[in-house]
Amino acid sequence: MDLKAIRSDFPLFKTGIIYLDNAATSLTPVQVVEELKDYYLNCRANIHRGLHKLSARASEHYEQAKETVANYINAKPEEIVFTKNATESINLVANSIRYRQGDTIITSDIEHHSNFLPWKVQERNGAKVVMKSFGELEESAAPAADSKVIALTHVSNVLGEPNDLEKIGKNNGDALFLIDGAQSAPHMKIDVKKLNCDFFAFSGHKMLGPTGIGVLYIREEVMERLEPVYLGGGTISGLDERFNPIYSKGYKKFEAGTPNIAGAIGLAEAIRYLDKIGMENIHRHETGIAAYMRKLVDEINGDGKIEYYSKSGLIFSFNVKGLEPHDVSAMLDAMGDICTRSGHHCAIPLMRKLAINGCVRASPYLYNTKEEVGKFVETLKEICKLG
Repeated sequence: MDLKAIRSDFPLFKTGIIYLDNAATSLTPVQVVEELKDYYLNCRANIHRGLHKLSARASEHYEQAKETVANYINAKPEEIVFTKNATESINLVANSIRYRQGDTIITSDIEHHSNFLPWKVQERNGAKVVMKSFGELEESAAPAADSKVIALTHVSNVLGEPNDLEKIGKNNGDALFLIDGAQSAPHMKIDVKKLNCDFFAFSGHKMLGPTGIGVLYIREEVMERLEPVYLGGGTISGLDERFNPIYSKGYKKFEAGTPNIAGAIGLAEAIRYLDKIGMENIHRHETGIAAYMRKLVDEINGDGKIEYYSKSGLIFSFNVKGLEPHDVSAMLDAMGDICTRSGHHCAIPLMRKLAINGCVRASPYLYNTKEEVGKFVETLKEICKLG
């Protein structure tokens, strides 16, 4: 992996900034920006609407983007729905299912709010949300007979450790299985067939892509069982004699109106960028960077002033005793030009489990270096003296 060449694709690094907020959103390489520019300047038109050349070109690019995304997760293009982000993808699924009184929705205590709240509100439709620990879920041979949905994160946005979902996918019975892949898709090879999931949701902006583009994989056999949430152009094939909608087949019934065409094209370019480097190479590099970060922190933490919450994984979430997480994050920025995130990270159930109100999160990606990690830890060492 040529780290110098990779970093040259991100002009922001010329400023000396150290970007460790990748779990929130990643930076974007010039190749993706150029792809967006090409669409806007050379084939700016709507898709699947016109017969003219520009529309045909835009439609072709959009469908090619769908193929690129599908290949990235080992799915079929017709199983891919473009959305705004992982949050919208999960909401779309949660609100497309018909619930009966007593249906159980199983989730865990380490979820991002985006994979908890959309399910929690289904209790008003008669469903019941059961929050379990991952230990319980992994020990269970099969879900309860009344389980309608199992909705779990692939990688926690606080802990950063991948969860073994293949086992759960093989034992989900008749329950629909949704995986929140927002923190896994940018960092590791994804195979929805091996995961045996019905739905897989992720965002483009966390994996070098533009903002405002997300992905929802829906297993082909499940698609016709869902009701579309939004209706409008593209979602219907026609109207019956009483003007009731006749839904389009497949993914089209979930993509109402003009989609984020540029976003889809940009995401496809981001995926090509990642594929060119190789997801195995990226994962190996990131694992090494995260391990190096913990090693250096352990070396300066003889007094135990720094408390962190996972022993492995790509995300390093921590607190400095005597200091508020927001203050620590602000000082990292002011003293070292280091970007991190602080707060509860939209994971209040997990914060309560850890018995903390919030923490600081440092999350590296493919372009971060050991030198940057060294500066982060040195700055953190100085901050610890202030607590």
